[in-house]
Amino acid sequence: MITALKGMKDRYSDDVKKYDAIVDASKKVFGKYGFERIITPILEKRSFLEEVLEMKLMLFQKKCMILRIREKEMLQCVQKELREL
Repeated sequence: MITALKGMKDRYSDDVKKYDAIVDASKKVFGKYGFERIITPILEKRSFLEEVLEMKLMLFQKKCMILRIREKEMLQCVQKELREL
């Protein structure tokens, strides 16, 4: 059984006709200005996506650490102010 990938929408009938019309019109316009068609990968390799997610996770963890440090500093300042009362 073939299942669609999550986030990948299948196009049917009227949608395909509209899509083809847009693509054909675009080819004509871009062709007049010397552009040539290229085809790029639709999907990326899993390893690339894993690297990106890992980098985003590291950045998130760094931001959380900074927030915890700031929170701790704020708490220390408040405690100091309370002691001085």
